[in-house]
Amino acid sequence: MGSEKVNQRLGLWIALAAVLLVTGSLTRWRRIDTRPPAWDQSVHLNLALDYRDFLLHGKPVTSSWASIYPPLYHLSLIPVLSIGTPSESKAAAMHVVYFVLLLWGLARIAKRLGAETADAACAALLFAGYS
Repeated sequence: MGSEKVNQRLGLWIALAAVLLVTGSLTRWRRIDTRPPAWDQSVHLNLALDYRDFLLHGKPVTSSWASIYPPLYHLSLIPVLSIGTPSESKAAAMHVVYFVLLLWGLARIAKRLGAETADAACAALLFAGYS
């Protein structure tokens, strides 16, 4: 029983370290990257804002990209982009939430396959492939 509790704590520390690493990396990158956004990031940000305008004001989404990309990602950005002035930093911060969900899901799969908590956290991190 004692080693199981230690293993659970270790797994939580590993997951917390991963989340802090991703958050710190995103924050640092946003500070040192001063270039204008690439067209792809701009398209996604504008598409999220177009969906927001559609939901709040009924303005039709006329972007040709709307038929290419599924709307769930862009709809999930609307709450964070609606706080103050929309920015790329706010959209990038949502990726921490997505990373936590990915780690949680992968750890659950690893535990279901019989891994201990720390092993499950390590497996989730390895599979997530922090890049």
